[in-house]
Amino acid sequence: MKRTYLAALALQGGSLFTSLGALSAPVLEITHQLVQPDGSSFAATPKGDEWNNRVETAAGFTIARDQNGVWRYVSGFDRDNSPTLHQTPANQPAPPGLTKHLRSAASRPQQAPGEGMSSGSLAAPSIVPVQTNTPILFILTEFNDRKGSTTDADWATFVSNNIQHFYQQTSHGNAQMNPADETSGIGDNDGVIDWVNVGYNHPNTAGNTNNTNKNLTADAIAAADPYVDFASYDSNSDGYIDGNELSIVIIVAGYETAYGGSTYSLSPSVWGHKWGWGWPTYGYPAVDGVNITEYAQFGELHGWTFDPGAQHQATMGIMVHELGHLSYGLPDLYDTDGSSSGIGDFGVMSAGSWGRASTDLYSGETPVNASAWSKYHMNWVTGDEGVGSVSIAASGNGTEANTVFRASTGIDNQYFLVENRRPVGYDLGLEDSLGENFSGGLAIWHIDDSRTSNANDANRWVDLEEADGTNMGTSYGSNSDLWASSSGFDATSDPSSDLYGGTATDVAVLNISAAADTMTADFGGVPSAPDAPSDLSANAVSSTGINLIWNDNANNEDGFTVMRSLDGTNWSQLVTGLPANTQSYNDTPLDPLTTYYYQVLAYNDIGNSELSPTASATTQEAPVIPGTPGSVTAIDGTDGTAQLIWGNVDNETGFEIQREKAHKKRANTWVETTLLAPVDADITSLIDASGTGTFRYRVRAFNNTYTSEWSGWAEVTVTSASGGGGGGNKPCRGKNCSP
Repeated sequence: MKRTYLAALALQGGSLFTSLGALSAPVLEITHQLVQPDGSSFAATPKGDEWNNRVETAAGFTIARDQNGVWRYVSGFDRDNSPTLHQTPANQPAPPGLTKHLRSAASRPQQAPGEGMSSGSLAAPSIVPVQTNTPILFILTEFNDRKGSTTDADWATFVSNNIQHFYQQTSHGNAQMNPADETSGIGDNDGVIDWVNVGYNHPNTAGNTNNTNKNLTADAIAAADPYVDFASYDSNSDGYIDGNELSIVIIVAGYETAYGGSTYSLSPSVWGHKWGWGWPTYGYPAVDGVNITEYAQFGELHGWTFDPGAQHQATMGIMVHELGHLSYGLPDLYDTDGSSSGIGDFGVMSAGSWGRASTDLYSGETPVNASAWSKYHMNWVTGDEGVGSVSIAASGNGTEANTVFRASTGIDNQYFLVENRRPVGYDLGLEDSLGENFSGGLAIWHIDDSRTSNANDANRWVDLEEADGTNMGTSYGSNSDLWASSSGFDATSDPSSDLYGGTATDVAVLNISAAADTMTADFGGVPSAPDAPSDLSANAVSSTGINLIWNDNANNEDGFTVMRSLDGTNWSQLVTGLPANTQSYNDTPLDPLTTYYYQVLAYNDIGNSELSPTASATTQEAPVIPGTPGSVTAIDGTDGTAQLIWGNVDNETGFEIQREKAHKKRANTWVETTLLAPVDADITSLIDASGTGTFRYRVRAFNNTYTSEWSGWAEVTVTSASGGGGGGNKPCRGKNCSP
């Protein structure tokens, strides 16, 4: 968020650019005069967040200081993400050909999951808003060389009057944050552990959040252990405390780096962030037999080097932003690659965390409401589908049951959300960018839940459709971005209701009223029934089943109905309620050798589509069990073979023959059961090269579906004219074999 201050400051020190690693808040973008060692000055603004930040001139060129404290233009970054400096000082015109808004390639580390989540990781919105109750624990942490300057009572009031109230309002009463039980400080169970000393000096990590911050947090938790029963917050008894079971906040004595960045914030400082210990890279801190998995950490005070007398207790904006990550799993909605402003000031999960009403003394006192998407996916609002004329109450009015309406496109992951943004409640924080007593209007959001961040400016996860036709780039928002007294938003407007990629939709928000605390608009343009399905085909897959396939030509259907007829004239409903986007149906059970006719229609709240063209199919003939072969005869071929003959049957596709051999010593005992190779239909004889011995045979018929019963046994003793006893191709041995 951009702020302008007029005082001047001569700065010294090393490079601002480091490879950072934590989920944090966007910097408070204050524009201020930097002074070179020779006394010349120029305006500059910090950009980015904790893990990748920079300073830019008013013209948008990235700058950094050399070893002599001279601010120079940056022409690139090396492999270590250190800036390559141009010889031209930053107070002079930029050299020709220099690229604006250069940033390093530093990226978020693992275990810093706030850039975004996959679409499946957020629960689908429910019909009824979901209520949650999250305990919150503040641990005030000081050092040997830096003591806390605020009190337990200051923070207890802060939790109850600020943090609790913000989430109660922005969630429409559905998200409660209550002080955790503890026995420290002046008031038990106020959710604040009074100052604990970790026994070393302030680490002053500033713009370089790293494992030191994790270790500091672990030490603070250990120091607070005597005052809190952490195990009592393991609500699912899995041995781990997650942020939604107990939101642990570490308040670090000293200053907050995000309040102006490393360039302007007072020291010593930490940059507010939410992080955790990802196993096995780092071990979880263990207390009371449970493991702490994640936390949030902030500087105690906000203050600038150019106005140190104005330092004050930290405002809540950055904290409710990080608690959005820690307690509710919400992702960042600012542009995490720094190429644009994402959704700008229009939500607490973006630069709106630094919201400031016209009556506030400091940025972050009035953080802007959560955006429509954050509320919708947290189930804080119902997000009803907008149909016809709709009245929309101001989003900042936390008492209204529903302030968000959806306009579906027919594509599950892409849709539009509409809300009313007015200078009411926490949306007063928009006054800093939209102007005092801004008129407001409808915010229309294009959502693509297949995305996981707002880093792609051409296809954001959550994108504001600006009424003035501009794109949210370097601006953090203006009143003209909101829709009021307008003919509306549809496929022909600029911006339009097209999908990403340019495909038109039927989404329309028309006849938008003048800005007011309750606005009206007509959703859907001229509502219409869905287009009819086409290319219906019917294919008999068996004697009892027909498979239907069709093309879905609509993007606004609620479902499909299949009609069936036995003569193509008299129709009845076969099935209805098939889900939207269905394109097939299997009709079973049916009668064999019967012709069936089909038509399909789509429907929605407006009505039914036209019927598809008719398709028909005739079921296959029902399979019949083949008869059991009779009159099985087995004859000695006198040459080591058995000749088999049996009676023919109907409905077969072949025969199977089973052979057994008599035991040489035990009477009525049969061994060596063998299933001979099958023979085709209508073949009723077989010569089996069995070899000599006593055998018995039986036969059964089969087809593609059934198998008959076995026939009775036919017994035969097979001999050989040569007197040999071998069978098949086996050699003959023994006294009966010829030499």
